Amino acid sequence: MPSNKSKQSTIKSTGDSRVQADRYRMLIEAVADGIYEVDLSGNFRFFNDALCRRANSGL
Repeated sequence: MPSNKSKQSTIKSTGDSRVQADRYRMLIEAVADGIYEVDLSGNFRFFNDALCRRANSGL
């Protein structure tokens, strides 16, 4: 059975991961450059708003 300290460490680690993910997401959305991610099949997995704006403006 996990100790209380182990549970607290897991909770802190999960919280830290969420903070990191939120920071990363804010950074990606704040940059003016278009950023995208594709999988090995060539499917878009992610793209930021800047890429959408550039695509709509014909750049």
